[in-house]
Amino acid sequence: MRTHVAILRPALLKLVLSGRKQLESRLYRTRRTPVGRVRVGDTIYLKPTGGAVEAVCRAGAVRELPQLRDADLRRIRARYQTLLQAPRNYWRRTRKSRCGVLIWLADVRRCGPVVEVPRQFGSGWVELPVR
Repeated sequence: MRTHVAILRPALLKLVLSGRKQLESRLYRTRRTPVGRVRVGDTIYLKPTGGAVEAVCRAGAVRELPQLRDADLRRIRARYQTLLQAPRNYWRRTRKSRCGVLIWLADVRRCGPVVEVPRQFGSGWVELPVR
């Protein structure tokens, strides 16, 4: 099992903790982490941008999106928006995405800053090294 850190905007982390946001999406123009790296059962720490880890969960289900087209993005938005709770500007920013991953967040619970996460300079996902 792998361990990851998802860096979220504070408002989105709040939605995860409330149970309203149950699905995390990472959509990109080119393949990058976490695409191809997250498996069911992996541990995911959640932290707000600029803050410390506040919660932990596991990947309850994972759906890889290796070759996205515009129609695929529209279907994802229509089918999963309620679980994603993505703001409108997210869909504008990701409209040219060609790959990605959907991760269902399971067993979400608050925790203290149990892992140190080095500054990421814009990357919103970190895969922690195996200890």
